[in-house]
Amino acid sequence: ASRGELYTRVNGRFHQMMREGKTQQEAMDEAGMMLLDPRAISEEIDEKALYDTMQTRIAGLDEATRFIQRSFLGRFVIPFATAPTNSMIKLLEFSPVGAAASLVRRNVMPESSKLSISSKKHQQQMGRAMLGSGTMLLMSQYALEGRLTGSIPRDKDAREDFIASGKKPYSFVFKAADWPTDENGDDLPMYNYYGKPNGNLVYVNYAAIEPIGAIIGIAADYAQKVSELPDDADLSDRAATALAVTTDYYRELPMLQGVSDLVK
Repeated sequence: ASRGELYTRVNGRFHQMMREGKTQQEAMDEAGMMLLDPRAISEEIDEKALYDTMQTRIAGLDEATRFIQRSFLGRFVIPFATAPTNSMIKLLEFSPVGAAASLVRRNVMPESSKLSISSKKHQQQMGRAMLGSGTMLLMSQYALEGRLTGSIPRDKDAREDFIASGKKPYSFVFKAADWPTDENGDDLPMYNYYGKPNGNLVYVNYAAIEPIGAIIGIAADYAQKVSELPDDADLSDRAATALAVTTDYYRELPMLQGVSDLVK
C-alpha cells in the first residue's frame, strides 16, 4: 500500500509540473526526485497506506481492545476491532453524512480546532461522499431489478422462500452461460412477468470486500425494505430503516458477532 501511494504521488507531481508549463523531461526529473527521497513524504504515505488497508489508528480503541483481550473470554468476544471500526467510519465517509460532516469541519469549525480540515481534505471527502452516494443509488436500483441481493430475510416464510429459490445473500446476480434466447436470438429478460428467473442464475458474493461490500449490501437491503414500507411512510420511517439495515450488516462482523453471541 505504501509503495502504491508513493507511485501515485510521483504521477501526481509529474502532471502538476506539466500543468505549470514544464517540459516533459523537466517534469520527469521533478517527479523522479520523489523516488530518490521518499522519506520526505513518508509520514503522508504511511497515513494513506493505513487508511487504504483500514488500519488507521483510532484514539482510545486500541487501548480498550487490548484491555478486553487480556482476559481469556475477551479474546473470543472481540478478536479484532481496528478494521471493522474503520469500515464503519468509511461507510459514513462515503455517504451524505460524510459530506455534511466535511462541510461543518471546513466551514464552521475554527481553523485552530483539531476537528478542522484543510481545503484539500475537504475536497477529497466531498468526492468520497459523492462517489459513495452515487454507488448506493445505483446498487439500490440493481437490487430492485433483482440483479443484486442483500441479507437473508428475517421473516420465517420469506427466509424459507429465499433459500428454496436458490438465492445467495450479499451477491451480484448474473445470467448463466446457457441463458435461453428468444426467436431473434436475444437473451430473455432475467425474470418473467411473475418474478421468476427465465433461466439459471449465477451468484457472485461481494461481502467482505470492505468498505465496498458494506456500501453495496446496505444499499441493497435498504432498497428492499423501503419498497415494503406503506405509502404514507415519512422520513423518520426511512431513517429507521436505514439504521436497521446498517445494524443487520455490521452485526455479522467478527467484532460484533462475538459480542452478540455473548449477549444471547
